[in-house]
Amino acid sequence: MDSFELSYLRSCEQRERAAAKLARSEEARRHHRQVAAVFSERIARLERSAAAPAKIPAQRAHSPL
Repeated sequence: MDSFELSYLRSCEQRERAAAKLARSEEARRHHRQVAAVFSERIARLERSAAAPAKIPAQRAHSPL
């Protein structure tokens, strides 16, 4: 897993959550929460992919090609 990318995504998520707290309108708060949720989802996907073992299809692993 790329720790720089993960760190960057976490800082973006935190920035959006802070912006949601400071937003004046409900529409702006909702927008910032949605953007933060996208970052959270991306972070979770990266963490899951890093935790999963590497998969090599058996037919490819033994193929002479």
